[in-house]
Amino acid sequence: MRAVGRGLLRVLLPLHAMRQTAHLAKQEAQRTRENVVVLRKLASQAQRAVTGIKEQPAKGQTLPAEPEDVSFAQAMAQRGPDAMSIPELRRSFVARKRMALAMAAVFALAALMQIAWGLVKPSVGALFFGLLCLASSQPLCFVLALSAHFRIWQLDNRRLSRAEKGGLADFRREVPRWWLAVLDPEFGRGRKDRS
Repeated sequence: MRAVGRGLLRVLLPLHAMRQTAHLAKQEAQRTRENVVVLRKLASQAQRAVTGIKEQPAKGQTLPAEPEDVSFAQAMAQRGPDAMSIPELRRSFVARKRMALAMAAVFALAALMQIAWGLVKPSVGALFFGLLCLASSQPLCFVLALSAHFRIWQLDNRRLSRAEKGGLADFRREVPRWWLAVLDPEFGRGRKDRS
């Protein structure tokens, strides 16, 4: 009987559960405060990185060193023993680029079908959704393909650092009609890379 009485009392007056909830809420609040401090530091670092403003160290502290501008040969030498070879890396980036281009084609087809449906059955919602899908998916897929193609260009030219002229601005300057090169799925070049 006592067990039933205690169980009934805990259901009617859940003091233990309320205490536990309050304790967990305090722990979460403390963890949230700590996370906010970390996020503020990261946000200020990101803002300084974007704006180029150098951080002033606090009294008695020193700033961390800037990341090195590593050359292509140094980056390849620093890789682990189980890392992919350069031809394997190239094939991997070509596969990523093809996947991004395939995603762009699928999204474009779906968006155009939605737009056509919105025109056939006059529906502003369908038309808006198709245009939104087209306007949001194509730039994203292009950026994914650009990222992969840029890495392919770096691997092909064996350039990575600023001194080697391996940056995105160098890529855009040196590759004529680079936006068309990004859209090329490189189907004919895959066989050459396998040898």
